[in-house]
Amino acid sequence: MRRFTAFAAFAALSLFFADQAAAASSLDIGVHKTGISFGNSPRWTGIRINASDRDIERIRGLNITLWKPGREVGGSVEGISLGLVAPSAGSLSGVQIGLIGIAADRMSGVSLGLIGAGGDHCSGIAVGGIGIGVDRARGILVGGIGVGGDDVSGIAIGGIGVGAEILRGFAFGGLGVGAEDVHGIAIGGLGVGAERIRGVAVGLLGAGAEELRGFGVGGLGVGAERARGILIGGVGTGAELFRGLAIGGGAVGGEIGRGVAIASLYNRWDVFSGFRVGALCRTAGLSHGLTIGIVNVATQLDGVQIGLLNYAGNNSGWTKLLPLVNVHRR
Repeated sequence: MRRFTAFAAFAALSLFFADQAAAASSLDIGVHKTGISFGNSPRWTGIRINASDRDIERIRGLNITLWKPGREVGGSVEGISLGLVAPSAGSLSGVQIGLIGIAADRMSGVSLGLIGAGGDHCSGIAVGGIGIGVDRARGILVGGIGVGGDDVSGIAIGGIGVGAEILRGFAFGGLGVGAEDVHGIAIGGLGVGAERIRGVAVGLLGAGAEELRGFGVGGLGVGAERARGILIGGVGTGAELFRGLAIGGGAVGGEIGRGVAIASLYNRWDVFSGFRVGALCRTAGLSHGLTIGIVNVATQLDGVQIGLLNYAGNNSGWTKLLPLVNVHRR
């Protein structure tokens, strides 16, 4: 009860002095701008309680604000910032807690916003009940609904999703992760999509990119225009240009492939070099290497086909279609 009464008294004094005409009006208890201050003192070290911050320069210690900023706040707060609405400054460092949110050009340390937190630059740990929005972030970002930014490095977790132009590190979205560039690990409850992925992409339904280098896994499928590495799709995988290992529960295919391609049903490429397995393996152009399937079809063969029926369009006469094995060496 005593603590509550003391806090109420501090709050009342803060509100009174914040309403004074002068922008920097305050009641200061201390010397050399150190001690306890009630009101909008622009520079202070110690404990400062104010209704609405504005035009601050530098605050060190504990800063408590009871309402949203009156106008552009600027300056810096170093230490602990508590806001019944939203702590705000040009720069917040240390621990920032806002019952509604946090707003600053720069945030560093630990930032907790009941609804969200946003700013130009963020480093450290930021947690938003609904979301986090930043231009550039380094550290750990957690948003109840989502996390968004231009350049995010570290760990980003969104209850629904994570989106950024550039993602570096680890990103998890309850529904999905989307970015222009992903460098690291991206996991989406439903899917992952990006222009370029370097690292690991895992989607419950699927993962897709214009360019994927690394490891891609999709519950249904994985697709890319250009892919290099390992692709695994529950139903299928596909890429226009591919090099590496591709595994599809049902089908695998693309335009040009090199490496190993394995499918339970359909394995189809325009041109392929390497090792292939599938119930039906079809090549519209050149098939180079070893192909194993029930039925193997190649317009041009440079290698070996093993299966019940094997067709090589560039063989002559009866050797075009053979059971068990067909061979052509260019």
